[in-house]
Amino acid sequence: MSDDDTLGPSSKQWPIHALLIDQARVDDSVRSSGYPGAGTTEDPFIVDWVVNDGGNPLNWAKSRKWAMTMSSALTCFVVAFGSSAYTGVMTELMINFKADNLMITGGVSLYVLGFALGPLLWAPLSEIYGRQYVFIGSYLAFVVFCAATTADYNVASLLVFRFFAGAFGSGPLTNAGGVISDLFYADDRSIAIGVFSLAPAMGPTFGPFIGGYLGTKAGWRWVMGLVAILAGVSWIINVIVVPETYAPVLLKRRSEKLSKETGKVYKTAIDIQNGGLAPTKVLITSLLRPCELLVVDPIVLFLAIYTAVVYGVLYMLFGAYPVVFQLERGWSPGKGGLPFLGIAVGMFAAVPSVLVINKWYVKEAAKTQSGLLEPEARLIGGIIGGITVPIGMFWFAWTTYESIHWICPVAAGIPFGFGMTLIFQSVFAYLADAYGIYSASALAANTVLRSLFGAGFPMFTKKMYENLGTQWASSVPGFLGVACIPVPVVLYIYGQKIRQKSKYASQTVGQHRHSAAMIRPSIVWLSLLTTLVAAQLKCYRIDGTEADSVYAPCNPSAKVSGCCAINKSNPDLCLGSGLCMSQDEGYQGFIYANGCTDKTGKDSSCPNPCPNNNWPSASVTAYNVLQCAPDSQYCCRKFGDSKNCCSSTVSFSIGSIITTATTTASTSSVSATTTGSATSTATAIVCAANGMSNSTSNECPQDKSAVVGGAVGGVLGAALLASLGALAFLLLRRRKDTEPSSSSIPTYQPEIARPPVYELPPGHKMPEMAG
Repeated sequence: MSDDDTLGPSSKQWPIHALLIDQARVDDSVRSSGYPGAGTTEDPFIVDWVVNDGGNPLNWAKSRKWAMTMSSALTCFVVAFGSSAYTGVMTELMINFKADNLMITGGVSLYVLGFALGPLLWAPLSEIYGRQYVFIGSYLAFVVFCAATTADYNVASLLVFRFFAGAFGSGPLTNAGGVISDLFYADDRSIAIGVFSLAPAMGPTFGPFIGGYLGTKAGWRWVMGLVAILAGVSWIINVIVVPETYAPVLLKRRSEKLSKETGKVYKTAIDIQNGGLAPTKVLITSLLRPCELLVVDPIVLFLAIYTAVVYGVLYMLFGAYPVVFQLERGWSPGKGGLPFLGIAVGMFAAVPSVLVINKWYVKEAAKTQSGLLEPEARLIGGIIGGITVPIGMFWFAWTTYESIHWICPVAAGIPFGFGMTLIFQSVFAYLADAYGIYSASALAANTVLRSLFGAGFPMFTKKMYENLGTQWASSVPGFLGVACIPVPVVLYIYGQKIRQKSKYASQTVGQHRHSAAMIRPSIVWLSLLTTLVAAQLKCYRIDGTEADSVYAPCNPSAKVSGCCAINKSNPDLCLGSGLCMSQDEGYQGFIYANGCTDKTGKDSSCPNPCPNNNWPSASVTAYNVLQCAPDSQYCCRKFGDSKNCCSSTVSFSIGSIITTATTTASTSSVSATTTGSATSTATAIVCAANGMSNSTSNECPQDKSAVVGGAVGGVLGAALLASLGALAFLLLRRRKDTEPSSSSIPTYQPEIARPPVYELPPGHKMPEMAG
């Protein structure tokens, strides 16, 4: 799903000042919308977005979204710029404060160390109180501490101010990425993140030469003052451009306002699931879970080490470049910062690659029902970047001789910057896809370790160059990069198996594969034909009200049929029992009953597996069907209700997937009826190691994982060819594995998937939804 440049005709385009001051965003369409529930304490109204909701950030105009994206990117650029502009005046600081190199270098390390605080504190606070308030408070403190570093007290106060500037500056670094996720649908998000990710990466590359030139002309205080001025300007811009975007907080504010206006009880689904848990407990959970993930989850640990090494090398170069270009070649501090532009060129060059990879992802995902591929598909960029990073480092290491023209070591920054950008974008997207509701903790764990490496590497850089010499010291990060090459490759091949054993990632195992393997072009074509024929019939919800145009009959040729939400870009699936299977992102596998073409709902063809005569009178518009143990036992509950209904079950066949249309079919997988209606029925098998089975024998295929080997030795050309060859082979094998068999339509047994909307607090479980 992609967003248009303008909202739908029935939407209200909220002015920016209204969005900034009114987080509830309640208008007449919101007040008049029918919410499930009775409005009582025991059965509150469940508040969700209404159709074409102008308060929903996903529905805002593209121009507005990109203005907010660029404003958020600016704040991240300033914070990252502040980390490295300091390096341009380190010599002057040593003279001014009569301190040694190690002490002054601590100003870089402590600033970056403060970044580790952000994911642990600002991220959970934003989930409780919203991104807008957290940004305003944390970034304002960042401005204050940046201004404080201009004072000439002593070196200790300078280091303390630098640490707190980094700690409070990590607020936008942590939450700005969340703003992007709030604003864009999945198919547009990769482009936005790819462009946005340049900001925190470009900041460190511009800092050294700007700080060096400004420090030489005006002194170190003006360098610190420039960071404070930029921070103040970007704070003002962000405050007046970026409103609250976090959907759970916006819906909570809306439910509170509706409750106050009407006197009835309105709540969000998360409020009900959370059960009123104290914010302090949510905060403690968010503090502990990233640490737990680093200890017990191998995917999070190795990807954190992978990105931490690259990030540490970037900050190591802040000490290495002055040695190579200032001490050995005699350049001034300002001129000595210019080689960082080579890294910046590589970062800019990576943007088209990110767009190409995203285009490939969208093209392949468009062939699936859910519009998603397995999370491992996100690692393509990481594999490519993992090859170019060590190439750049070895290139730099052995062209640092004074007899070699300066352009050679400067140009070595291009493959490094190129690979670093691809690695970060790839890893962040993978963690977000693979860990679902726990992605915030997975990303936080990654940021914590990455920040620790970024803080530690500058501290030993000077000593390492003194003891090993320029060439071998510069080769150390190259060897580290070579050691990390297998990480994304191994996860690309075996990531799904590893996720199955993960306590946190296992919740998403199979969701992407189910949707990716289930749809074929013939089924999509049949669905489109179904939509056209179904337009002749009207659908009614369980309470007798007319359903909107999204819902259509599953069997339009029948006199009476159950209805599902199939008139949309990501249509739900009809089941043989008349029930529906959701295919919306994050809700794949939810079974629900919505309505029927019979207004009374009493016809035997209407879905009614769990009869309840009170539902129509109670204005229930839909209900969930939950699987209980054993497999043939099911129960029903109101849509949005968090209660476990498995204490009262009934036995029935939930039915297999059907897609019906008035067309004839000649393939063996679709049987034509005498009336010209073709129905395709399919059932899938979930295989532990290989995802989906396309065979008709109801057996899982044998493991066909390829063994990828490549000797990475001293010859970089051989390493590059071997890695690229392995990448090409994996791409071909993935395409072959994900293509359905030509002899049958893939099949699927419904599974309940929990929506990844928030992280569960300790000791609090979501209602059981499957046996």
